[in-house]
Amino acid sequence: MNKILGEVPDQVGYIYIYDMLGHNINALAFADDLVLIAATREGAQRSLDRVVAALLEFGLELAPAKCAAFSLVPSGKTKKMKVLSDSQFTAGGCAVPQLGVLQAVRYIEVLFTEIGPAVRKVELLSLLDRITRALLKPQQRLKILKTYLIPRFIHSLVLGRASYGLLRKLDRQVRAVVRRWLRLPDNIPIYKAFFLSSIAQGGLGISSYETSVPRVTLARFERLSTSQYEAANVVGASAWAVKRRRWCGLSRRRDGSWSVELYNIVDGFELRAAGIVPASTQ
Repeated sequence: MNKILGEVPDQVGYIYIYDMLGHNINALAFADDLVLIAATREGAQRSLDRVVAALLEFGLELAPAKCAAFSLVPSGKTKKMKVLSDSQFTAGGCAVPQLGVLQAVRYIEVLFTEIGPAVRKVELLSLLDRITRALLKPQQRLKILKTYLIPRFIHSLVLGRASYGLLRKLDRQVRAVVRRWLRLPDNIPIYKAFFLSSIAQGGLGISSYETSVPRVTLARFERLSTSQYEAANVVGASAWAVKRRRWCGLSRRRDGSWSVELYNIVDGFELRAAGIVPASTQ
């Protein structure tokens, strides 16, 4: 991929003066997922031709049906961006599908439209129902939930668009199902703190989307700011990044605070000794 990326013309790319401070961006890559960026149709086609030729040297080829193109053209009269829906590019003699305003493309498990990451629907209830209907012990269901199901959506929620309302909704769905799995009585007032406190602190140790997604998002921005690549540093300090960091800062909770709330409630008072006696939560 380094060899193939090296074939992308340096003169072709896009310069966003206000945020990128003159840095020319002509490609984005993650493993074999590749995005080519150009300011003109001719430049984009030139980059595409060079990449196709470089792939052939390694016995590889693009699958045009799995490729997609967005073409944004400024409209001076309306002072808006138009999205071209007619085919603009070819790869290996085949037309590359052109996406319109009602379509999206999936890139590293995040859906993108012409205005950026799209809000992706997270169908959690149906997956929770499958675990509920499986002939499993409560401990096995919790293991599947914590190890596989909850982490399954972290990536798309961090890199895509998510609201705190959505994250809280997902957390409530998880707690409601776990309450049924463990047959907890409805009059127990310690649900949230009990679910989210660590096992060593007397809780169930279930991750919360409301706290984990902002934390992971913020960690990604920190790595951008300390990257060895100057362009990544610029992105980490851009107006968009500042806005996203501010969103992360709106998180009302930090993972370590749930045990304090748990112990301050009458039903959770005696769980303060859980950390002193590890066998009690084994």
